[in-house]
Amino acid sequence: MIKDGMAFIFLGKSGDGKSTIADLSRRYNVIGDDIIAVRNLAGSFFAFSTPWSQSRSIRAGRYAGAKVSAVFFLNKSDRIHFSPLKKEDALARILNWHLHFLVYTKRPMIDKLFFTAARLVKDIPAYEMEFERKGDFWRRLEEAIDAR
Repeated sequence: MIKDGMAFIFLGKSGDGKSTIADLSRRYNVIGDDIIAVRNLAGSFFAFSTPWSQSRSIRAGRYAGAKVSAVFFLNKSDRIHFSPLKKEDALARILNWHLHFLVYTKRPMIDKLFFTAARLVKDIPAYEMEFERKGDFWRRLEEAIDAR
């Protein structure tokens, strides 16, 4: 999602709530609910939409993007809660859960992906995000970010 010119990345396995978060964030620019592109440009990370078809809630212009402010790993819950993640835990989750094509990737590209993911979690705060299907998680999310 892009809110106030900042990108917030929500990661989760199938069924963890990515589409739910997209639906609850419709007043913001939803650039993807399943696939996004993240690039390191001049030392900063930016999130972009992709040309691949996604759900109907995606309203972003093609390749629209913004500077990444935070990464959230989703867990459905009966409450809204944010916990900062250690950098090594965030990196392990990205490598294990979100780079599905590594088995088909040649070694030089694997090295680039690993170092990019490591730099991302070094530079960008990551959180465990427990949430329930309520529209007020954005207020709590902003409080968690402001507290860092």
